[in-house]
Amino acid sequence: MCAGCARQIATTPRFPLWLWDSLPLRRAFAELDLGVALTIIRTAPGLSQLQFGNLVGWSQSAVARVEAGQRDSLYDIRRLFEVVDAVGMPREALIPLLLGVSDTEQLEREETDDMGMNRRQFSGGLVGFTAATGPSGIPVPAKVDPVHVRYLRSSVEKLWTRDGIVGGGALARDGLYLYHRARRMLDEADYSEATGRQLMSVVGELAVCVGWLAYDADQQNVARELYSEARLLADQSGDDGLAIRVMEKMSLQSAYLAHKKGLPGRAREAVRLSARATELARHDPSPQLHALLATREAIAHAAVGDSQGFMVAITQAWREVDRGFADDAPV
Repeated sequence: MCAGCARQIATTPRFPLWLWDSLPLRRAFAELDLGVALTIIRTAPGLSQLQFGNLVGWSQSAVARVEAGQRDSLYDIRRLFEVVDAVGMPREALIPLLLGVSDTEQLEREETDDMGMNRRQFSGGLVGFTAATGPSGIPVPAKVDPVHVRYLRSSVEKLWTRDGIVGGGALARDGLYLYHRARRMLDEADYSEATGRQLMSVVGELAVCVGWLAYDADQQNVARELYSEARLLADQSGDDGLAIRVMEKMSLQSAYLAHKKGLPGRAREAVRLSARATELARHDPSPQLHALLATREAIAHAAVGDSQGFMVAITQAWREVDRGFADDAPV
């Protein structure tokens, strides 16, 4: 790949979580052009050769040799699996390489005509993922540095963005894989105290995000477990922002479960959670955040049949909307 193409990819970064079954990467694997494949993977999240080398345990010069197509580098299957495991790539993504499918027109037909089936086969279900892989089967680095944290933080942003486009049901499995990988980094890897604080924060953010995806996929037990993990991490790190976000999501789920299963206790739980989130956010200047929390309170009051509480909360939500929304609000 020429420098111009690499720069073009780098200026429009895509996190590799959704890159694994993309047409450019599949074509590179099918044509056994592993240098191009590595460049696509590296530049998708905007990593330099040095940063990517730190991520996979290589030197910058080793990454450069691979991208230049040197045959005694990534063409060693052991080194290929080093990269696959280090970046969290599902090994199913190597199928074009193993089958030697080099007909790009056929790949394009699969991408356009049969995309729905391919996505379902690639994503599978949460239950299938847990049974087949499980957290213990996910590779993690021995040492975590700021590059890994940046990689994970980028994944949270991209998951939220993709959720707005395709919905959580299509993303929940990959999100769960990423969460378990990040959680194992926090539990098992070595890192500095500063990196550990950042890692704890991003794992909590991932738990909230993936919990939301599971909620959208109607995997309520998975969502509740992830929310509970996020709340514990928020308490441990003293991150009020994370605590607000997770209690807002938990309140919505509790109100939903109260309505779906006829559990009045869950409805009262929704009221308590939304009230606590509002209390923690009292000094936050964001109208968006306060509007969102007020709507969560309104839903919670509706779940317990409190019409007056609902009217007070929904009126407050409209007041926050009328204040105007800032451009720098978190996603």
